[in-house]
Amino acid sequence: MTGKCVDCGFLAYRAKRIGQDRFREHSGYVEVEQAVRDDPYAQEQIVSGDSNAWKPGEPFCTRAVADLSGEIATLVSTKGMQPNDAARTCFNRERSCGRWTKYVPGLDPQQVTYVNVRTLPADTNLADPTQTSPTWDNVYANVLKNWHAMFQKEGCRMVFS
Repeated sequence: MTGKCVDCGFLAYRAKRIGQDRFREHSGYVEVEQAVRDDPYAQEQIVSGDSNAWKPGEPFCTRAVADLSGEIATLVSTKGMQPNDAARTCFNRERSCGRWTKYVPGLDPQQVTYVNVRTLPADTNLADPTQTSPTWDNVYANVLKNWHAMFQKEGCRMVFS
């Protein structure tokens, strides 16, 4: 799939490495909201993970498809670009990415994918109420039985009443 990081749900900011040991003070990722996507910076002040204070954050692809910080640094050092201009260039670059997922504000992209896979029927007739009525039997037979099988495989118990 082709897409841009700026439109992908897996674009995030994480705490920047600091000090000689280059460790991260805090774990966790921060959603890149639409206002920041519209005008991205090479570094943002974020509150990540278990922190309760603003910390410098760097852009990050949570699927590890693109090394955004590395690409920005390369553009700054080789092309003489300003860091924020380099960030805009990197975020808006067309990429071939098998994990690209459209950004939906406020939702974890893994949940968006999961919800789409689990709720969108593979058979288009199931989505058409004139073809398949929305009865409990049809919902169970065409959607929930797969969940039931998945939970049984994992050793969980589901009760339908």
